Amino acid sequence: MHVRRQAPVGPYIADFAMFSRRLIVEIDGDVHALPDRRTHDEIREKWLQSQGFTVLRYSSRDVDENLEGVVLDIRRKLGLD
Repeated sequence: MHVRRQAPVGPYIADFAMFSRRLIVEIDGDVHALPDRRTHDEIREKWLQSQGFTVLRYSSRDVDENLEGVVLDIRRKLGLD
């Protein structure tokens, strides 16, 4: 399974993309909690979904503090566990 980092997807750059699985993984820092950023993220996510992608979002804190859990969650959602 090929994972691309900082992958262009239409007008956006995805943190991680698995094109063969139509999967986008986004890692959100604290700025994503701001109201205007949340609105932008919702528009972006709807566009990606309209293109057939599943979008998984994780906070940077989750990745820093529980990387194994994040990886397990992604694997489960891909049907690999």
